[in-house]
Amino acid sequence: MMQKVEKFCTAGKGFISYADQPTQHLVHFSNVSQVQKFLKLGFVDFAEVFRGFGQATVRVREAGCTASEGFDKYAVTYERVWCLERKQDQQDCAWILIYIRPKVIHIGTPCTKMCQIGSGVIDEATKEQNKFSIMTAEHQAAEKLGASIEQPRGRIRKNFKPPSVQ
Repeated sequence: MMQKVEKFCTAGKGFISYADQPTQHLVHFSNVSQVQKFLKLGFVDFAEVFRGFGQATVRVREAGCTASEGFDKYAVTYERVWCLERKQDQQDCAWILIYIRPKVIHIGTPCTKMCQIGSGVIDEATKEQNKFSIMTAEHQAAEKLGASIEQPRGRIRKNFKPPSVQ
């Protein structure tokens, strides 16, 4: 456990930051139990980002694989919600994803603004969600791990280039 704490502090260039004890570390936990839960995490087979109802996670677990709790603004997982249009939440999510090193990440980027019945106007929040989705997939590709980005029929994804696997 101490090696995990040391590695986490070294990588984040600061001591563990939690509750009303902020430090220079990039990740801030809201309470001590969040820190404990994070440190108990191990590698998983699957993670779901923008999970919605989390049905992919349920099916992966039913198949006998390990899966993280998933990440979404409408579900409390790892004792918080994940507003992945916000930089801080993106950083925190990225830290966890790197730490649990899922073999495959499914990314269900919200298509509210980009679908056929949506407004078609891509606001800043949508741009940030798209950017985080692509960065996550690119990281997985760089690590020779899998990623899928959900692309419903008729969805507009402007300037999207899928990451290349080398």
